[in-house]
Amino acid sequence: MSIVTLSVSGLSYHYEQSPEPLFTALDFSLNAGWTGIIGGNGAGKTTLLRLICGGLDLQGGGITGVRDRIYCPQETELPGDSLDEFFQSLYEGNNTAGRLFSVFALGHDWPYRWETLSHGERKRAQLAAALMREPDLLALDEPTNHLDADARNLLQEGLQGFDGVGLVVSHDRDFLGALCSGFLFVGDGIARYRPGTLEEVFEQESREKAAAQRRYENLKQRYEQLKGETQARRETSAQKKKGLSGRTLSPKDHDGRARLNGIRLTGKDTIGDALAKKMQSRAERTRTELEAAAKEKPRFRKSGITIDGAVSSRDYLARLPAGTLPLGAGRSVRYPDLVIAPGDRVALVGANGSGKSTLIRKLFANGGIRTGETLHIPQEYGELERLVLTGRFGLLNCGDLGELLSHFYRLNGKADQVHSPELLSPGEFRKLALAEGLFRSCTLIILDEPTNHLDLPSRMAIEEALGEYPGALLVVSHDRAFREKLCTVCWEIAGEELTLHPSHHGATCRFSGGASRGRP
Repeated sequence: MSIVTLSVSGLSYHYEQSPEPLFTALDFSLNAGWTGIIGGNGAGKTTLLRLICGGLDLQGGGITGVRDRIYCPQETELPGDSLDEFFQSLYEGNNTAGRLFSVFALGHDWPYRWETLSHGERKRAQLAAALMREPDLLALDEPTNHLDADARNLLQEGLQGFDGVGLVVSHDRDFLGALCSGFLFVGDGIARYRPGTLEEVFEQESREKAAAQRRYENLKQRYEQLKGETQARRETSAQKKKGLSGRTLSPKDHDGRARLNGIRLTGKDTIGDALAKKMQSRAERTRTELEAAAKEKPRFRKSGITIDGAVSSRDYLARLPAGTLPLGAGRSVRYPDLVIAPGDRVALVGANGSGKSTLIRKLFANGGIRTGETLHIPQEYGELERLVLTGRFGLLNCGDLGELLSHFYRLNGKADQVHSPELLSPGEFRKLALAEGLFRSCTLIILDEPTNHLDLPSRMAIEEALGEYPGALLVVSHDRAFREKLCTVCWEIAGEELTLHPSHHGATCRFSGGASRGRP
């Protein structure tokens, strides 16, 4: 394949039901290699992929440099014609199809039992079929959703050999970090490309946010100062016009008398008015700069949030004597003495269905947890839980409501959505639930898959806040980067046993299947 470059110029798009355009005159160029698309929920990441690949009609601008473009959506319900073409090429001896069949560990019978394949198996087949066509551009939308570590590794290995322009929307930091050499930040109608690792580009983005915020505040202060000085000049000039008198002037002050005569003749203080006009002109220029900075300011939303909390004086916050945890259908898990002491940061890991959520319920029932001092964010919210949480909003005073809105905003939520929480998506409702809980002082936080449905910026904002939280943590999460940054002790459920893996503070360690294990 010859070297290709994606060039986007003046791209615009506006959904009819939205009061504001989603994109306005986007301009960027991307070379061959994988680029991660980063942005909050609703920023337009999927829409951008569909526009680039022709799934939506452009409303303005153009796309050049790439001809054959393939978009792989999140959904894998139907196999599509491309899968039949792939297996036909495989049986005809196509070398590329044979290599991809091996790399993605496909099965010969997959086309005939598509409905019985897992999401991960379908995704691997979908990508193999797309890669065999050797497109100029391949766009992937959340390719690792619902995949275990082994399936993610297979995907990553298969995609690294692609030599066209690759675009990927994903909230999986490990996957993005291993695959991508640059990132396109999308939000508030604009797009900004950043080369480098995921950590490097987020650091650069953070620095630019801070610099833009400082510029806005400095311009605002300067404008208020100039506006005040202009008003003072005008008031001084007006007072001089009212009190025209030469009694206080020295007989030798010819300039002063000439100015006084000029004021009497014209009714104007020419020097004072000139100074006032000069100040007014400076104020107007500063206001123009301030308005321009204000338009950019939504991009530079302060992302940091804080969590009220303290280290408990109790010897332990939760304690469960050694025993057996029944899971139903004749299954159970044996566990040793489990203790969460003040300041402990525990990661609870295990496969789906291994009993993690059941263990949390056991801790609440028999572990001595004080609910008034504990914040618990469950994995999912049922209809009743939504109603209870929504009802609590109406009981908040103005100060607490303002703090709730501040936390929700910093999690990339929109304040106007708080008034209709029943309409929120799962990701947006989780942000609202987190925001509601974060300003309540607590000594223990228990989070069951806290990053489910959350966009990457929101995940990192929560991670930053929990890193500064002084109390104890119990975290269930499949997000390895999230666990490794926050937790120093691991409880692993494997088969019928729960094993404790203490680690040194800050140590990172891995379980099989992508979990983390402490070094002894």
